[in-house]
Amino acid sequence: MTLVYLLLKYTTESGWCYLRLRREGPADFRAAMHYGLVRLLIGRGVSLILLGTLAHELPEGALYFVLILLRWPVWALMDEWIGRRRLRLRAALGGADARSTAWRVGGVVMSSLTDLPPLLFGKWVGELWG
Repeated sequence: MTLVYLLLKYTTESGWCYLRLRREGPADFRAAMHYGLVRLLIGRGVSLILLGTLAHELPEGALYFVLILLRWPVWALMDEWIGRRRLRLRAALGGADARSTAWRVGGVVMSSLTDLPPLLFGKWVGELWG
């Protein structure tokens, strides 16, 4: 189950990064895979930190809500990095433009949707990293 979940996350996040790269010009699939791996590792780190610090303090539903909220700054970082822009607080919070904001919202939604299968099987997403 864990390997299938990781492959699902990696594939969808790499694909989402590929769409962002296409906006900059000719997209390189290998670069998209690199960005997807970075995004996956950042997500793993955030999940492990949440498990280690908040797992005993909050119910599962609240943990998942916190995880969803933390996805915005992570996708903002990826957007700025892929676009090779200097990270600015205002752009990180709201997006550099409407297309950037839409891409970030899509990333948060896509990441959340790929977490549904393990949740339906009764696993909190962070447990799959352990």
